[in-house]
Amino acid sequence: MNKKHTDIVVAAYGWQYPDWNESFYPEDLPEDWRLSFYSNEFRAVVVPASVWVGDDPLDAERWVEDVSDEFTFYLEVVDILADWVKISAAAKPFGKKLAGILLRPVALDADLAMIASSLDAATALAPVCLLLPEKMELSETGNSLLLEQGVSVCWDTAKGVPVWSQGGFAVARVANNMECTPRQWREIIEQCLRCEIVGEPENEVSTEAGAGIKRKVLLMVEHKSLNLDSLRAAMMIGDMLVVPRID
Repeated sequence: MNKKHTDIVVAAYGWQYPDWNESFYPEDLPEDWRLSFYSNEFRAVVVPASVWVGDDPLDAERWVEDVSDEFTFYLEVVDILADWVKISAAAKPFGKKLAGILLRPVALDADLAMIASSLDAATALAPVCLLLPEKMELSETGNSLLLEQGVSVCWDTAKGVPVWSQGGFAVARVANNMECTPRQWREIIEQCLRCEIVGEPENEVSTEAGAGIKRKVLLMVEHKSLNLDSLRAAMMIGDMLVVPRID
């Protein structure tokens, strides 16, 4: 029996929002304690590149210490031609809590030749998903490179349906132009769960029921003013809908 299973992980893009200072964080809560407070309710966060790349490694160490054992981090990398030795060193404090890397280049060539070495370096650190620049389309060569690396392209939930071609790690991005109702969250998550998982050896996991194929989908919510109730609804609906699919 072959079990195909998709996990949904809901995360905000960052944890510092001015609106949250009144609606979420207690008035007397020190700024350094906000991530810990956020982690009491949510299970993951996307750390913007501006927050962690080139920052003091001690900050990352404190972040890891301030959250629960189950909490995970997803790191954004914008400068894909950066020194990956330095990026690796900056990511090291996250340890096993580093669940994925979101590559988000400002510009790309269709064949991805300019980032081939960056993909090698990034996938050596953690599972990777690529967020393409606006209106960017990959060539057949570029798509083949991603397939070889086991890297999917981020799905913008306001456009079409997800087309992730393999298991592993994928990102569904809910951006500023989309404020979701519970019904819309359900539709988005159901589309993530319906997206076919094509089994590759590295995606197979052992289960009591037999061989299985697993994908983790990061549902990244990115707004200038992020509605906490909407984020809570996404997490609740994801928990309700995620069950193993038996073929």
